[in-house]
Amino acid sequence: FRTLAKRESINRAVEKRSAEVFSKFLEDLTHVKEIFEHGRKNPPVSRAHPPASGAAFWALSLKHRVDHQFALFPADFAPQSEVRHEAETELHKLTAALQDYITRTHSKWADAVVADENLPGRLQEPIIIRRDTASRMLEANFSKDIALVLSEVYYWKQLGYDVPNVADDIYGKRETLRTMREKVLGLVHDYNSITNKLNTEERGMFRERILALDNAVDPGLENLTWSHAPAVQDFLKVCNEQTQAVGKLVIDFKNGTDQVFERAQGLADVQFFNIRKKTTYKVQDFLEKQAAHRTKTKQSLAQTHKEIVQQMNKCYETFKSEAPEIQQEWAAFLRKVDNVIQESLMTAIRQSLRELERAVVGDDKTDTLQPLLQVGASLVEGVGTTLKPTIEELASTILKETREVIESTSSLP
Repeated sequence: FRTLAKRESINRAVEKRSAEVFSKFLEDLTHVKEIFEHGRKNPPVSRAHPPASGAAFWALSLKHRVDHQFALFPADFAPQSEVRHEAETELHKLTAALQDYITRTHSKWADAVVADENLPGRLQEPIIIRRDTASRMLEANFSKDIALVLSEVYYWKQLGYDVPNVADDIYGKRETLRTMREKVLGLVHDYNSITNKLNTEERGMFRERILALDNAVDPGLENLTWSHAPAVQDFLKVCNEQTQAVGKLVIDFKNGTDQVFERAQGLADVQFFNIRKKTTYKVQDFLEKQAAHRTKTKQSLAQTHKEIVQQMNKCYETFKSEAPEIQQEWAAFLRKVDNVIQESLMTAIRQSLRELERAVVGDDKTDTLQPLLQVGASLVEGVGTTLKPTIEELASTILKETREVIESTSSLP
């Protein structure tokens, strides 16, 4: 507007609005300065950045913010204005302070790296450690200091700063170290997965294989370091082959035993009686119906038992050539499976007998009891009322059915 302004009133209006714009810019400069002063001792570093270079990126973002805003003002926008001059002065002070902060942060970090005489030696540490003696879980032993230096160097180079030679030497090996670290983490994950999948009893059965696996990983716990790249690669190849082989055995075993326990525990849901609610049976009809149902139940039990035995035989293939100690562990595992089957069958029998009891005498939830068995009554001269079948015969029938239920499981080994 200045080139078009010919009247004094228009010039004053343009100057007034220009001053207002620069005042807004000065307000934002003050706000950015407050952000900087408040955060310079503990900068809000992005999670993607390490501490030192992250602080530098934070300060640089503030610098870019105010520089970008000032760049929006054309060079001929209120060039002689006092408020523009003030804005330029304050901008220069703030950007200089931010740049000085970045430089000082870099120098402080570089001095710390150079002062750490043990930094290169951290590449001489074993590549794997035991997390603790109790769980014997493995953990990749890659130095956090080395990882931090690699990250710092990457971002300081992006900012265009030089880095200490010791850090640059480590950074030159970054791809080799990255590849090794990923493979070591994979080995640790596979090994720990094997340990986590097995309970104490199962670890006893896999004792020999786990011992062989421990012998294979021992060099990584003792001798091999991050500076032995070729040897580490060979070590990882051998260990991965063994962990994958053992891992497959463990997965197959766990899948098999899960199926065994699922079938064994499912026996608890077997119904040994087939009694329709609110139905009264003739005694003979009731006996025939229960006999037919028991026949089907026995066939189902026999099939389930056969499937359990087949699956257990399949699982045993893993251990049939193992030492006597392992055979004892397997025998203990068999007893555990037998106990689960026995407990499930006992539960099924108890539940079935309770069902029969509710059908005969009812329970607290029964309002009107529907007779289970049909009884005929007749008047006999000189005798009175007679029941057919008699109460004794009914009791004998019920008792016989309970015995049949208990005996229906006797065919299982």
